[in-house]
Amino acid sequence: MINNIIILGLIEVVISLITGFLLFFFCFKLFFVFTKKIDNSEQLNNNNAAMAILLIGFILGVMIIVRSAVSSAMDNLGLLLKQENPQFIIIVNIIIRIFLSYIFAGIFSFIIIWLSFLFFTIITTNIDELEEIKKSNSATALVLSTFMISAALPAQTPVTAILNSIVAAPAHIQSAMGGSLINGKLMVEGLLELPIWLLAVVFVFIIGYKIVPLLTKDIDEDAEIKNNNIAVALLVSSFIFGIMILINAALDPSYALIRTIINAKTITFALVAFSLLRIISFFIGAGVLALIMLVAALFFFMFLTRKINEQEELKKNNIAIGLVTALFVIVLALLMEHSISVLLSGFTLSGGSSTGLPVSM
Repeated sequence: MINNIIILGLIEVVISLITGFLLFFFCFKLFFVFTKKIDNSEQLNNNNAAMAILLIGFILGVMIIVRSAVSSAMDNLGLLLKQENPQFIIIVNIIIRIFLSYIFAGIFSFIIIWLSFLFFTIITTNIDELEEIKKSNSATALVLSTFMISAALPAQTPVTAILNSIVAAPAHIQSAMGGSLINGKLMVEGLLELPIWLLAVVFVFIIGYKIVPLLTKDIDEDAEIKNNNIAVALLVSSFIFGIMILINAALDPSYALIRTIINAKTITFALVAFSLLRIISFFIGAGVLALIMLVAALFFFMFLTRKINEQEELKKNNIAIGLVTALFVIVLALLMEHSISVLLSGFTLSGGSSTGLPVSM
């Protein structure tokens, strides 16, 4: 048993190192493709911190998705090594599947991060992000990087489901060489969860970037970010990340409804329509609760710090005030996440329901 654990650890270290270096290399190259309007090498050589921040956000977003997606493959490798006499050919087969898992994870993560990057740059019509980054506008890079990382976090579940359906190691040793490569049920589950992820990203942008900043009516966020105001960028980034944490609470019950539909003996239009309405209501409910809680918390924070005029200090690019306020928003969101998740889960269909009607508690 101890030897198997050591072997598993060594294999995982080797695979992680190899794929980590390869993914980092490809991230670096693909980032240059995505930002082809900019000579990235020249900008980095010229000490353009904004370019470095954006590159870090891009790579970190990709790695977040890849890391979560391969854990199940490693678990299956561990189950294999627990066998008394595993055949060499089966071990090789599963290692190949694990490498394929990293490859597919990389592909999906690149697509997801690129879509979030594209979505943000298209919707924010008041700011030309790439032009601002060429000017070494670190504030713009910080907000954009935070959005990409925030978009990566809820994408972990659907990507994991899709990867498990394609390259998951077989559950039984006997089927390692002859089992089906694609699990149709898991594939459908993952593909149906991707639109929910997209809905979460849209809600985060609308609430975190468009609605919450309305509370700071004395600050023109777009203008301040274009002026490279790091303090305001920290505040906006904390709104985006905090809202993503809270909207993320709506994902688990939404995914549970997707699984309810897939596992239902009879899939009816009423079941699908009712489930979709519930999913939308989860996001609206989470968004409203998040907005109310953050508004109340911010006003309470400003009340407690009456000696400091936060908005005026933020306009003066007071980074200290920006850091403290941003930390307060994120910590509060982390504390509230579980309560919102429990509240929304109470309205989820039970696993045995196939009618699409509300279940009494």
